[in-house]
Amino acid sequence: MVSVVALVAFAVSSVAAGSLEMGHNGQVSIDSLQVGDFYRPSSDEVTAYADSTSPVPFRRSPCPGLNSLANHGHIPRSGKNITHESLGAALMSVFNFNSNLTQILLNQVPATFSLDIISRHNVLEHDASLVHNDEYFGGDPININETLVEDLLSRSLDGKTLGVTEVGETRRDRLVECRANNPECVFGSNQTTFSYLEAAVFIVGCGGNVNESVTVEAAHSFVWEERIPDNYVASKEPVSFSYMQSVMAKLLAYA
Repeated sequence: MVSVVALVAFAVSSVAAGSLEMGHNGQVSIDSLQVGDFYRPSSDEVTAYADSTSPVPFRRSPCPGLNSLANHGHIPRSGKNITHESLGAALMSVFNFNSNLTQILLNQVPATFSLDIISRHNVLEHDASLVHNDEYFGGDPININETLVEDLLSRSLDGKTLGVTEVGETRRDRLVECRANNPECVFGSNQTTFSYLEAAVFIVGCGGNVNESVTVEAAHSFVWEERIPDNYVASKEPVSFSYMQSVMAKLLAYA
């Protein structure tokens, strides 16, 4: 059986536009890219290990939204030395988050930071991720578990979108799996808050604030390819923290 991930990947690649300038060694010339152009570093160019001293040129995180912003140049493509000013501008211009929601999100990171600090376990990164393995099982935090992505996308009730029901049930089931299979599973109040805020951002931000849902294609693009879809349209109205809290409450009803 062809997986949901494979089918959506084919559909997205069939309509993807644009080309990237290549350097003399066949690699993309980063300096030639404009803001909005997509470039995702290869696995040998990037790490998301927390506070890494690796010589590889790119840093990324377990957060597909932040990685997508970096892959399109809305924040530094290197994933290093990101300021509140640059990230705040990206969150407001790309996702149309209002200033209050943006400031609350910025308060979670230092004034200048690299994306790999998001991988610090039980600070922002946590067990029972929607699409990543728990730290206990090892591996670079940037690695995405295709089985978990497949499970998430396949839960769409209408075959087209993922809403509060599907994401809330997935969020609940990930914690059940963590507690059953990870002897070091930690999921207290902080992890609950961050994980449900992330889930709300996924629905509202990646979905463009349309009917409290995200299309399967957009979800695939953000969480698997870490790419902002070519046809992505941000929320028509600025998204507030109070609205995000209301979506979190609906998701928590499935916990």
